[in-house]
Order: sequence, then C-alpha cells, then structure tokens
Amino acid sequence: MFSIEEFKSVNTNVNVFDYIHALYSNEKIAADLVLAIDSIFRPKFKAVHGILFVEELYSSEKHESLENANKSNSEISYWVNLIDLTSVFEGVDFKVVLSIAEKMKASWNTELNRGYSGYNVQASLIAEAEPGEIYLTLELKEK
Repeated sequence: MFSIEEFKSVNTNVNVFDYIHALYSNEKIAADLVLAIDSIFRPKFKAVHGILFVEELYSSEKHESLENANKSNSEISYWVNLIDLTSVFEGVDFKVVLSIAEKMKASWNTELNRGYSGYNVQASLIAEAEPGEIYLTLELKEK
C-alpha cells in the first residue's frame, strides 16, 4: 500500500478522492473500511444507568464488574470507554497517531455537545510520549 505523499509525488493534479480511488483500484481493501473509519470519528453513544458510553466499546460485563467493585459513575465511564489507539494503529508513528487521536477527540466532543450535553461528559485524550501510548476515553467535565 502507498501513502498519499507517495501517490502525489508520482501523479500531478490529484486530490484525496483520486488517492482513495487508486487505493481501492490497486489494493484489496474491504469497502466497509470507510464506514468503520467514520464510526470511530462519529461514534454512536448509549446511556446505561445514567452513564454515557461509546456504543462500540460498551461491555455490560465490564460495566457490571466495575459497579460490583463500588466504582463511581465517573470511573465506570472512564474505564469502559477507554480505547488504546496505539494498539489500534499499531506500527504507525506516534505523532501520526496523536494527530488522529486529536481529530477523534474533537469529533467526539462535537457529537457529545450536539446531542448529549445533559450527560456533562467530554472526550479526553491521554498521550504518554515516553512509552509511546495514546488513549481516548470519556470523562466528566470539570465545573
């Protein structure tokens, strides 16, 4: 697979649509990848027992386990919604993953502010450069 920079270096007057076309024409990429990428930038949220979760990350078992451990709603939200983006984008440069994570955070917060402001949560980015780890989760907004 080739990067957009590589594609542009050997082609003139091309845009991101040309790049996507070239990828799908030359590589075996499942068409639903675009929908999967959209869903990580604009996730569906669901409320359970007054706590907001990213639907795709929600686990009733994990939720119940944290409740049984007497964790607060804030802690439950944090841990159930926590996603390790360095694992998702394994092998991708830390700065590139950080850029993706920042865009995801902004998009999640836009969605949260648009339809879920009553839950008082925001997307939170945790970036630890030394071990090279990047996480995204939901946290209660500070008042």
